[in-house]
Amino acid sequence: MGWRFRKSVRLVPGVRLNVGKKGVSVSAGTRGFKTTIGTSGRTTAVGIPGTGLSHTSRKGRGRKTEVAPQIARFPASTWCPSPPRGRQSDDGSAGPSCCS
Repeated sequence: MGWRFRKSVRLVPGVRLNVGKKGVSVSAGTRGFKTTIGTSGRTTAVGIPGTGLSHTSRKGRGRKTEVAPQIARFPASTWCPSPPRGRQSDDGSAGPSCCS
């Protein structure tokens, strides 16, 4: 298991500044309702105190990494480019010399 870091400082009653390994956030609210705004977006939690019932919603879950498109790689022995239509290669054949 890895190390964790979290520090929370009460700024005024009902408002906290939270500092963690991945960023900083501010939480505000009372018992039963809390909203947090930070580097990973906004989180709102609503609950009924003393019952264990709660609901949490998240908006704007932060930066999404883009996946680079994968380029198909063919072995040189199985792939051969075709010449532009209507043209012949230098030796007069219809295809490039790598395909012979």
